[in-house]
Amino acid sequence: MEDKELDESPFLTIEDDALEKTVQDQYLSESKSGLKKLKNRAKEFSPSGIVIHPTSGDYYLLSAKGSTVVIINEDKEIQEVIFLDNRIIPQPEGICFGKERDLYISTEGQGFSGKIFKFESR
Repeated sequence: MEDKELDESPFLTIEDDALEKTVQDQYLSESKSGLKKLKNRAKEFSPSGIVIHPTSGDYYLLSAKGSTVVIINEDKEIQEVIFLDNRIIPQPEGICFGKERDLYISTEGQGFSGKIFKFESR
């Protein structure tokens, strides 16, 4: 930012197959059809927000498509894929941590009033 120049190489690249493998490993108890639905949601991953966890340094990436949060560690490895209830949180667009390390996610609302959801620190 100080040089006002863009580094053209991406800071992070998230491959579809890495997301799919994480979902496969993380959701072992899902039925075949349930797992397929989750994998399809993961394939829709299109980041709309990012925040760094204040304690762990992990990156929390929010995707409006698929209503998904992907947690990536400092080594740029996928740690977890979290699927939000897209009936309750349609089109999540904003993400941040509060001073108590609670996670906040905002939504456009898709035709309804926008909302902010609070997830207590874990």
